[in-house]
Amino acid sequence: IVRERNSFLKEHVDDIEFPIATNVLEVQYAQAIVWLGFYYAPLISATMIFFLIILFYAKKFTLFYNTVPPTKVFRSDRRNFVFQTLLLLTLVLTTLPIGYTISRCT
Repeated sequence: IVRERNSFLKEHVDDIEFPIATNVLEVQYAQAIVWLGFYYAPLISATMIFFLIILFYAKKFTLFYNTVPPTKVFRSDRRNFVFQTLLLLTLVLTTLPIGYTISRCT
């Protein structure tokens, strides 16, 4: 919004780069809460899914209107492995307490 206007504000506000890695990790954290909350509190999962939909559109608006492309190229081939590994680790760590709870109840 600031980029499109010639104003005093445009001269004194720097352009913001969209941090891809940070946003991916935020989504993975929210996904972990959904997985963990699915067994213990199903309402948390429903709330987080609603939150993720709102978050998607808020980040989309921010990406298109408030940020500029990063100056450094995002190397998805290197980070894709790291993100997939973190997602798998998150899944394993969220199934451990659920598995323990189920085994103690039977």
